Amino acid sequence: RSYPFAVCYMGITGVELCVDSSHSDNEAKYVRRSCTPNAKVVHILDKNGLRFFICATKTIPLGKEITIPFYFDYHRRSACMFI
Repeated sequence: RSYPFAVCYMGITGVELCVDSSHSDNEAKYVRRSCTPNAKVVHILDKNGLRFFICATKTIPLGKEITIPFYFDYHRRSACMFI
């Protein structure tokens, strides 16, 4: 079964979060995964809660697609889209 808008986030030590953006109107849910990404997701925790941001890891030319890393956990034999 495919969940195109669900990703796992493991950027907090000891915590694995699953973020489902299928009901969100935020355009970030359309960012694709890639083995050669040009961006990553970072988080901040503030008084309003946990927030995620997509940040470029290199210069992205105008018109170029923004992509984030995709990883496959061979030990668990499951896909985890690391954002």
